[in-house]
This record gives sequence, structure tokens and C-alpha cells, in this order.
Amino acid sequence: MLRFVVLLACLGASLARPQKRLAGDAFAVEIDKFPYQVSVYSFGNYRCSGAIISEDYVLTSVHCAAFARDALTVRAGSAQLGVAGSLHNVSEIIEHDHYGSNIKRHNDVALLRLEPKLEFDETKQPIPLTGAKVSLTEGDKGVISGWGTTGDRNLRGDIRLFAAVSVNVMSLLDCVEIYYSRFGNLSPGALCAKNERPGGAACSVIWSADDSGSPLVVDGKLAGIFSWGYKCDSPGFPSVFMEVAYYRDWIKKNSGV
Repeated sequence: MLRFVVLLACLGASLARPQKRLAGDAFAVEIDKFPYQVSVYSFGNYRCSGAIISEDYVLTSVHCAAFARDALTVRAGSAQLGVAGSLHNVSEIIEHDHYGSNIKRHNDVALLRLEPKLEFDETKQPIPLTGAKVSLTEGDKGVISGWGTTGDRNLRGDIRLFAAVSVNVMSLLDCVEIYYSRFGNLSPGALCAKNERPGGAACSVIWSADDSGSPLVVDGKLAGIFSWGYKCDSPGFPSVFMEVAYYRDWIKKNSGV
């Protein structure tokens, strides 16, 4: 745990230093700055992201895991898709019992049990989880990481680099006001981040539609898992995550973490 605390302390500094800028405010980063990040594959093709929460389990979105378990694999410890790090089979998929598969994706959280277990090092570490009683507030700052496209696909192609971007949490009330006329109320477990400019949040210009499961980290703890968005390349439409604090008891019950 001490090693991970040191890594988190370095994270803020690493984002502050000059790096390779992608679209908007995103920067290409190395996996040792985000050692909790994994990539999830179906039939060998990149599907989604996820977050390491223990040597056995990865937390991701249900719609990322909508396959037979033997169709899924998870790669940890690598910033590159499909190479390096360690590759793991999925021995069990635990989906939330009340997942709703409409556009709002209620209860969109799932656990993947890995085989073999992870061996932790500087590129593979579990991330602490936000507590069940922790409430994020408007303006709290977080970091999202994942493998998004680096710009307009029509102009630059589907080039995936491991990138990170800083975001601001927004109030659920404000998020509902934006989406209510289109989708009605959001689920109680939703957490929203502002999308203020292209490349400024998940599900924006740099983020592909299959970059669900991307972790949102606030104050060094896993606060959310990216689920869905609307008009992803248009600023003003928030990115919607499943809030870890809301699902904390479910995670504990099913993973022991």
C-alpha cells in the first residue's frame, strides 16, 4: 500500500509536467503512473477498461462483460493494447443483479475474477476504493484514464494511446437537468463529470465508445467507473459514471474487498 501511496503522490506531478498532448486536455501517460488500469478484451479484441481492486478482481461495467467468460481476457501492467504486461483469463463474471441495459445503463457495475491472480509490481497495483459514506461534491477534481482515440477518427484514424485527463465532478441535480428531457431521471448510483471542451472528459473526442469501464479517481481513490454519455464529442453533455461509494456494499459482498 505504501508503494501505491507514493505512486499517487507522483501522479499529480506527472500530469503537471510537459507531456505529449493529445486532443483537448488529454496527455499520453505511462502505466506505472496508473498501475490500477487494465484493458479488457473479447475474443482477443479490445473491448473496455477496468480497475484492479485486488489480486483477484477487476471492477468494470456490465456491458463490457456481456460475453461468456471464456471469451474475455484482461491485460494488466501495460500501456499498450494487446502486448506486454500479463494476460489473464476470466474465471467468473459477477454482474449487478438489477442491471438495466437501456441507454442509461442502471447499475452498470461488474466484477471480473482473474485467473491466474495478479502479481503486484510497479505496473500492477490495486487502487483503494471510495468509502460507502463518502459523498463527492460539485467541483471535486478527478482523473480519468483509458485508451481513447487521439482525435477525429475521420481525419486521423483510430489511433489508441493510453491517456489521462483531469475532470471536475458536477452535481447530480445539474446532470439530471441536462439529460432529463431526453432520458428522464438518472439512476441513484450515477456520478457525473463535466465535459466542458473537446477532450475534456470521458466519452469525448479522445474517448472511443468502447472505452467504458474507465476509472475515475478522486483524491487517490476509485470514485467511479465510466458507463455512458451522449453526443460524446460535444462539450456540455456530462460523462456518466457508476459511483463506487453507492455500490461499495455490493462490491464488498461479492469480492471481499
